[in-house]
Amino acid sequence: MEMLIDGIWVENAVRFPVEKRSHPSLDVLEEVRPDYKVVAAVLEMLGREPLESDLKNMADDAMAEFLKSFGFLQSAAELKGLISNLRESLITEAIALCGEAKLLADEAYKAGTLARTAKHEKSRNIAGHHARANKLLNQSAEATVEAYRFSEEVFGKCRALDSYLRSFGAVSSEWLIAAG
Repeated sequence: MEMLIDGIWVENAVRFPVEKRSHPSLDVLEEVRPDYKVVAAVLEMLGREPLESDLKNMADDAMAEFLKSFGFLQSAAELKGLISNLRESLITEAIALCGEAKLLADEAYKAGTLARTAKHEKSRNIAGHHARANKLLNQSAEATVEAYRFSEEVFGKCRALDSYLRSFGAVSSEWLIAAG
């Protein structure tokens, strides 16, 4: 496995605190998703191209195409229920991905600390600690990029869902504000 950072340990490069709340919302997702600057730095360290700049718009367009198939629904209540469930499911999944990325980042930091301590104390297992830390750091980097990418797509999809509901007239602006 290629090492992301060889011998350089950074203090928790992923800085998004994950809050556990009873109701997932776009506001919570905004709080917990990785910062784009961190994602850009991770992609550079991985030697990858930056993410597409219009992830939200591409997801919005794809969701709009999907929504065209909703003509079979008979009532506004049925539409509202279906879209509410879809919206909440997307947001919940994105928040979970951000949480997983945060946990991996914390584990990578702990492993890096152990590797530094082992090196300082001239432990017999320096290479093992070093390899584990790099493995976790790579996993954390991948998870961070995926969490950001999926979060951006969810923001775009939710924008399309909310727009569709407004144009359909199936929901009041109070519901959209509450759905967040």
